[in-house]
Amino acid sequence: MDALKIAFETVIVGALALPWVVLLVDLFCSEGEECHIKYLLAKAQSQKWATIAGVLLFALAYLLGSSVARLAEDLSNDDDLIIFPTEDSIREAVYCDEDDQLANQGVLAVGTVLQRITRAGDRSPLCPSPADGEQQKSVKESNLRSVFAFQESSLLLADGDKTARVRFLHQQLGVLRGAVLNGLIATVLCLFGFCARDRQWCWKKLLALALPLVLLGVALCAMFRHLREHWSVSKLLEAPPMMELVLIAIALAGVWVVWVSAKGVPERCYGRWSIFSLLLTLLAFSGWWFTEILYDRTVVYFYYAHVASP
Repeated sequence: MDALKIAFETVIVGALALPWVVLLVDLFCSEGEECHIKYLLAKAQSQKWATIAGVLLFALAYLLGSSVARLAEDLSNDDDLIIFPTEDSIREAVYCDEDDQLANQGVLAVGTVLQRITRAGDRSPLCPSPADGEQQKSVKESNLRSVFAFQESSLLLADGDKTARVRFLHQQLGVLRGAVLNGLIATVLCLFGFCARDRQWCWKKLLALALPLVLLGVALCAMFRHLREHWSVSKLLEAPPMMELVLIAIALAGVWVVWVSAKGVPERCYGRWSIFSLLLTLLAFSGWWFTEILYDRTVVYFYYAHVASP
């Protein structure tokens, strides 16, 4: 049971990935191949194979969850895409809010522990200003990440009963990040399936042409920005462009579905599924954004209360 509690967040993210895995099978497998899959599913429902099927399904969910969780973490803090607010930008807004006196005290409390990063009563090493250059902003962003990592680690290593709220919000962030990435993949795949069927209308032909190309363009631009900032082999090994590679793979898959195998795409309600998936993705994204703000504030407040208590 203890192992299941540790893997609970990962399994939830993996279970949320199963819908787009089914979409991949539906879009890329022929009817004959789907018959084999349906046969295996029917065998798995029998009492003889139920236990083995349950173990394999759990292993698949854990595998998908482990992979998607890492990619979602990269997506949530990838400034190369310039589409979403990143964790660093949200955290900077929380830490550098001059109107929040308690947050300021929480930031300054770190100065008593990390003297090399910031001094007590001085927030300038953490908060960028308009007069700072690119190098100064990069240094301050690194300092802010170090301060937050120190505060977060101090709380997570503390007594579990006192920091249960921090751990609960941390788990929520992981699930919501994974839900956003799973929802984006499912929405894009549904749109690919929608564009590949019955393109008798002009607007649908334009959408079928533009959707994979726009996604590929965004992925290539993000890849270029990433390689420009991480031009050495050591930097690439430290921060590989995994999210950019995934986006390129999805875009190429869309080109295949829309233009190469358009006649083999089954008739499904892809348009309705895409709208449903998009609404759930927006809901998960809104939840992640607000939870990220709430989590950062909780870490600052709890750390200040932790070091200020006798």
